[in-house]
Amino acid sequence: MLTGFVLFESFNVPRETKFFKVAILAENIPPEVSWNKTNANKLAQGLVDLNTAAVTLKPNIMLWSESGIPWTYREDDKLIKEVLRVTNPVQATHVMGINTAYRQKEVFNAYCIYPVEKLLKGTISNTC
Repeated sequence: MLTGFVLFESFNVPRETKFFKVAILAENIPPEVSWNKTNANKLAQGLVDLNTAAVTLKPNIMLWSESGIPWTYREDDKLIKEVLRVTNPVQATHVMGINTAYRQKEVFNAYCIYPVEKLLKGTISNTC
């Protein structure tokens, strides 16, 4: 019986549970509002505010709504830089809906952006 108990306990090892947090960022912009030069900064600030609020949750991934950012993706984009700056302390990965023309009839509409420090350390690749 003692041998059976020891064998049973050796297989009954508690496992470490890891949690995975996702923050969903979706700005509620009415359909009649269009992005233009007069309101672009205000609308972009709303996205930055959502991002800042989501950081308090300490997510692993921040999932932005599809086509949430209505302009072409560029690495040096001020909004992207600000988003990464704000989320740097939690090292969250972003999946962002941004439309970008790729070929004549093809468009990319989502980007996976890793935290800068993870890329610099070479711990992961730069693609999702």
